[in-house]
Amino acid sequence: MANEPLATGEGPGSGMVLVVEDDRATRELLAAVLEAEHLAYHMASNGHEALAYARQWPPAMLVLDLHLPSVSGESVGAAFRIEYGSAFPILAMSASYEHAAAERIGAFDYLQKPFDLDALVAKVRDGLGLAARSAVLRDRSLEARNRLKQALARQRQTFNTLREAEPPPHQAAAQ
Repeated sequence: MANEPLATGEGPGSGMVLVVEDDRATRELLAAVLEAEHLAYHMASNGHEALAYARQWPPAMLVLDLHLPSVSGESVGAAFRIEYGSAFPILAMSASYEHAAAERIGAFDYLQKPFDLDALVAKVRDGLGLAARSAVLRDRSLEARNRLKQALARQRQTFNTLREAEPPPHQAAAQ
């Protein structure tokens, strides 16, 4: 797995979409749609495969079937929440009505199967947009924290310099 490319489908889109879908025909359809839209993606057939892949190559977003074998989609979504935080975009989908499960994992949107392919593409693009904005905010926050650390270090240095230059108040009164 170490030499695997970033994504199965390469494209100019911002970030990689990890799709977790157990049904082979649906996986193939989703791959064809994402390929046609020039979006980078990787397909996983179950939660274990998705989590293992994501540990090596973190995705920009997750398209998650909530009805998976062995490990439920809700558990996979919860694991991604723990790993990537609340801002990580998850698009949940299911053939059975599982909107409540999508809400529990904090999915930004939900698709009921069968769904319109244009709606899928629009929601994936929305998720990638959320991921891009989240990355910008993360970068800005890190920059602001670094500037704050530098300013505090300068203040500490100035304070220490002034403290060393002036005699303590009890010594100054004795003089």
